[in-house]
Amino acid sequence: DAVKVGIGTSTPLGQFDIVTPLSSVAETPCQTGCGTNGTGTAAADFNMGYKFTVNKTGQITHLWAYVGTTSVNTIRLYDSAGTVLASTSVNTVVNSWVSSAVGPISVTEGNWYIVSVRTSNYIFRALTMPVTTGNITINESRYISASNASPTTVNTTTMYGMADVTFKVGGGHSILVANNTGNVGIGTTTPNQALDVQGTIRQSNCL
Repeated sequence: DAVKVGIGTSTPLGQFDIVTPLSSVAETPCQTGCGTNGTGTAAADFNMGYKFTVNKTGQITHLWAYVGTTSVNTIRLYDSAGTVLASTSVNTVVNSWVSSAVGPISVTEGNWYIVSVRTSNYIFRALTMPVTTGNITINESRYISASNASPTTVNTTTMYGMADVTFKVGGGHSILVANNTGNVGIGTTTPNQALDVQGTIRQSNCL
């Protein structure tokens, strides 16, 4: 086997793998950007939360819920295709944020995801979206009735469900040389070309 060199990782994925250190700063976008916790409650079975765009590559380390009843509720993280990336159940307390550790789940700059909580007594509050806090943009609220599927109904003036994530910048593979092809990936672990960049390129002093 070829020798593998890792910087910032003891388990390099390719011949040469640089992993960006994970930030110590924990961001909770809704708890920061949604204002005062819920201003209304309703008793109905919904899966509710928000769609968000990641503005820097990083990791989701916790999922959160804030609901109007003491019960067991399931929080889920979905990708843009509706695939469940993480699912965890929490014992919620009335009108309090409660979290559970997950993953961590790697999320990529420029991609969007959905976090939601399924509950029979949901919280809502007025909020004009999109809202950007730190490195996350909350694009819109999403909900679906009585289903564990990724929420599809959109609202940009009311936040439904009061779900949240803990996000930390870093932890991604910033540069990777693939084992078999020799292709170089920046921001991707599966480079398909000699140089494959996922993200924005800035260039100056062109020759």
